Amino acid sequence: GVQTCALPINARTELAEWRALMDEMQRRQAGEIQPLMDKLNVARRALVALYDRTAQSRLLASPRDRETLSELICDHLQELLEQREDPQLIAIYDRHSGVSYAEEAQIDAEMEEELMQSMAREVFGVKLDAEDLKGPPEEAAGRIAEKVRNRDAAREKKRLARLRKKDPKAAAREERRIEQARAAEEAKEKTVTQSVREVYRKLASELHPDRETDPAERERKTALMQKVNQAYEADDLLALLELQLEIEQITEADLSDMAREKLQRYTLVLNEHLRLLNEQLQLFREGPQWPGAPFGGNTPRGVREQLNSELIDMQSLLEELRQQEAAHQNVKLLRAHLKQYRREMEEEFGALAGMMGMDDSFDDTFPWHAPFDDDPPFAKDLATHARGRGRKRR
Repeated sequence: GVQTCALPINARTELAEWRALMDEMQRRQAGEIQPLMDKLNVARRALVALYDRTAQSRLLASPRDRETLSELICDHLQELLEQREDPQLIAIYDRHSGVSYAEEAQIDAEMEEELMQSMAREVFGVKLDAEDLKGPPEEAAGRIAEKVRNRDAAREKKRLARLRKKDPKAAAREERRIEQARAAEEAKEKTVTQSVREVYRKLASELHPDRETDPAERERKTALMQKVNQAYEADDLLALLELQLEIEQITEADLSDMAREKLQRYTLVLNEHLRLLNEQLQLFREGPQWPGAPFGGNTPRGVREQLNSELIDMQSLLEELRQQEAAHQNVKLLRAHLKQYRREMEEEFGALAGMMGMDDSFDDTFPWHAPFDDDPPFAKDLATHARGRGRKRR
C-alpha cells in the first residue's frame, strides 16, 4: 500500500523543482532580465535616433547607403516595437519603410489567420470561420478543440448509423461498449472527488485553526490548512495523504493495512494524478521558461544555463550597440558598417533562396523595405526574415 501511494513521487519532485525554478525566474525577470532589456531598449532608441538624424541630414551621398541605413533603422525598430507600440517610433518606421507599420501589422494578421486556417485543415481536419480566430490564442485553441470534438462526435454518429444498417447486433454491442466506457469515466471522476473529499474532511476537522486557542498552534494550523486547501483544489490526493502522515493523523502502518476497496480507489486516483503530473512536466520541459525564452529547456539546470548564456549575449549586444552609437557619429565608419550589413544580407538571402529553390543572385539595389505588388504576404515574410536578424547577429 505504501509503495502504491508513493507512485507519483518522482514526478512530483521534478514538478516541484520546475515550480521552484519558475519562482526563481520571476525574481530574475524583475532583478536581471527586465533591467537589461530596458538598457538595450535605451541603447537601440539612441542608435535609431542617430541613424534617423543622419538619414535626414543627407550626409550619406550614396542612394544605396541611404537605402541600407533605412533598412537598418527598420531592423532596430522592429525589435523595439515588438515590445511596445510607441507612436514616435512608428512615425520613424513609416518614414523609412515602403510599407507602413499599420500595413505590415495587417499583413501579419492575415498571414497568421491563413496559417491557423491551414493548420486547422491539415492537422485537425476542421474548417475555421473568422469568428473562431478572434481573441487570444488560448481562446482560438479552445474553439478549435470544440470543433474537433463536434466533428468526432458527428463521425461516430454516422459510423454507428452505417453499422446499424449493416449489422444491428454489432451496432448494439458497440453502443453498449461506448456507454460502458462513458460510465467508467464518470465513475472514475466520482472516485477522484470522493477520495479527495474524504481525506480533506478528516484533515480539515483536525486542523481548523478557529478551534485552536493557543496562538502559536493556531498559526501552525493556519499554514497547514492553506496547504490542505491548495491540495484539495488541485485534487491532489497524494499531497493530502502526505499531510496526514506529517501531522500523524495516519501512519505508514495505516496505509499498509488499508482496506482493499479503499486502496483500489486511492490507486486509481493516484494513477490519474500521475498522468496529469506528467502532462504538466511535459509542458515545463517543452515550453519557454521566461519571457522571450526559446522552447525546450529539458531540465531546471539546463534552463538556468540557457538563461545565463542569454544574459551574457544580451550584455554583449548592449556593449555593441553603445559602441556603434559612439562610432557611427563618424560617417566614414557608418558607411563601412552599412557595407558589412549589405554583405551579411546578401549571404542570408543566398541561403534563404537556396532553401526555397530560388535564384540566389542578389541585387544590392533591391529595396527590401519597399512594397511588393505581386504577393504581399510572401514578400513581407521574406523581407522580414532578411532584416530580422537583430538578436542573432547583433
